Amino acid sequence: MPAVQCVAAIACAELPHNQWPEVIDGLVHHVTGEQAVEKLKEASLDAIGYICEDIVSPWASVYQMVMTHLPSHSGLHKRVVL
Repeated sequence: MPAVQCVAAIACAELPHNQWPEVIDGLVHHVTGEQAVEKLKEASLDAIGYICEDIVSPWASVYQMVMTHLPSHSGLHKRVVL
């Protein structure tokens, strides 16, 4: 199992119990931060996508917001959620 899926699996177990709430903020920061490298951005987006696929909640809107604000030239693939 890739690290991205491990992070997502742990987040999916923790978030419904109000544990590790900062994981989403951290992943979003990795995507939107000016100094983040493309591989980190892509991995963070993948993790957010896996989390949103497994937890149907307000987090899905976070993922959609991040994807909407990605520059079109970033080269990152866009995943469809739900």
